[in-house]
Amino acid sequence: MQHLLDSVRSAIQARNWYAALGVALALPDICGQLENPAQKSKVRYIDWFNAYLAPHYTRKVAGREHQFLSGEDCYALRCVYLHRGEFDISGQPVRKVLESIGFVAPQKGLFFHLNQADQRLQLQVDTFCEELCVATEVWLNSMRNSADIQARICQLPQIVTGTNVRI
Repeated sequence: MQHLLDSVRSAIQARNWYAALGVALALPDICGQLENPAQKSKVRYIDWFNAYLAPHYTRKVAGREHQFLSGEDCYALRCVYLHRGEFDISGQPVRKVLESIGFVAPQKGLFFHLNQADQRLQLQVDTFCEELCVATEVWLNSMRNSADIQARICQLPQIVTGTNVRI
């Protein structure tokens, strides 16, 4: 799993936002598959998001709890971005509240994260991707004593570099 986290963070450092976002959005899928391989992708993605990321996207606003991003809306984003290269989730039946999610690149001295207008949410791409990485690290730590999950993690494919390449 570390190679995937390194990939996201390397893409962030390179300001390769689309690559960072693509791998980061796949992390809940991968973790969910490793933990619950028999469960359907949608269910395990939403469950994983709600367990490991929902608290980061829930804030008190005007004295009430407000969830900026739900597991359903993040799964809808994952679907439209990875399959169509879009951020408009309005046509996704799984979506819960949002219609679209917009991303902004970081700008010196400015922070554009968790800005919501009606059913549109604005996220800062580097922050969102890093939050997915941190949630994955929390998940990895919580699964460190599960022999089954650790065995599945060891089976994840890796791209080999160097001259010691075998087929």
